[in-house]
Amino acid sequence: MVCEGCLEKQRKIDKLEEENKLLKAKIRYRERSKQEGFFGSSTPSSKLPVKSNSLEENQNLRGGAKAGHSGHGRRSLEIDQADNIVDVSPEVGEFCPECNTHLMNVGIEQRSVLEISPIKPEKRLYLLQK
Repeated sequence: MVCEGCLEKQRKIDKLEEENKLLKAKIRYRERSKQEGFFGSSTPSSKLPVKSNSLEENQNLRGGAKAGHSGHGRRSLEIDQADNIVDVSPEVGEFCPECNTHLMNVGIEQRSVLEISPIKPEKRLYLLQK
């Protein structure tokens, strides 16, 4: 037998212990995210928080390419280098279909695409000597 007062006290203790456990878990999560960065172990190295033992002058340095660096990406094709030129300009009249004002040509935008033809399977029969 348990008295009503003792039962109520035990319920309150259980509730407070559960709340205490949740708050400790939140603290652990925040401390861990402070150390590992926003995305946990998947945080890119450029977004990692500054290490506490790093030098002051190194903490202010930013990684990556310097501003204005042109990069080494794939170069665009010139017209004489292209094997095939495709014009995808839509058929538009001289006037806007909505407001009926005269349309003005503002130039052409080029886009280089490197396409590979689909592979066609070839049926082969090998004759092997016994």
